[in-house]
Amino acid sequence: TVDNPGRAALTEVEVVARGVYRGSNVTKVSLAPSTGRRHQLRVHLASIGHSIVGDSTYCGTAAASLTGAPRMMLHALSLALPLPDRYGGPREWVAPDPFLDVLEPALGESG
Repeated sequence: TVDNPGRAALTEVEVVARGVYRGSNVTKVSLAPSTGRRHQLRVHLASIGHSIVGDSTYCGTAAASLTGAPRMMLHALSLALPLPDRYGGPREWVAPDPFLDVLEPALGESG
């Protein structure tokens, strides 16, 4: 948890869009972890009161089930590994955003 005196962790959060998902106000964010701690992104967002939609571990099973999300709405847009040359050098993979069509515009905003 955030209160755990373990190793330091840092995550940059940038708001991408605000909208509605299945009747609840939600915010789509871009997350950039500077460190790699287990559950870091999930813990950091839960600690500021903005759990990831569908995350039954950090927002509670009841709250997660209320959203009706088919899965946790966390997605790695890209993954980069600084592999040594003997393994082909640095590699990067990019995956399309699976949430483009699920966010309705917030009241008063156009899509």
